Order: sequence, then C-alpha cells, then structure tokens
Amino acid sequence: MSEDMTPETEPECGLVPPIRRPPTAVAAAASPPPPRPPMLPRMPRSSVPFIGAMVERVLDTLDLLGDTIASAAGIRSGASTRDA
Repeated sequence: MSEDMTPETEPECGLVPPIRRPPTAVAAAASPPPPRPPMLPRMPRSSVPFIGAMVERVLDTLDLLGDTIASAAGIRSGASTRDA
C-alpha cells in the first residue's frame, strides 16, 4: 500500500452513495419511576353532615344578605318571594 493512504480508484462504478446502516442501539437499564406523591387523608364520614350543615348556613346567610341589599336598593320590594 502507498504511504499517503488514499484508496485506489475503481475502473467502473455507479455514482451511488454507500448504504446507510442505522446506528447500533445500546441497551441501558430503565430508571425507576418517580415516587408517588403522598395521598391526602380521607375525611371521616362523621364530619360530612357537619360540613353540609355549615355550607347550608353560609348560603342561607348570603341569601339573606342579598335580599337585604336588594330591598335597600329598591330592586325587590319586601321579603323574598321564594319560600323554603
């Protein structure tokens, strides 16, 4: 072989690029999934009626406040037309 390391030319060939082979895949261990976030503690069933009653009282108070403002502004005359 010659010293300049150039390949010898071929007498006849097509002008086609060489075949591209896909790169070799290297196997790697999968990383473990991230830890789960902590679960929120469930509310005991005994406190659910208490919360429902509290929400109902807050909504009743806001309804009364709205009726008072509406009467003062002259939007609605007298008491509420809705009877519960």
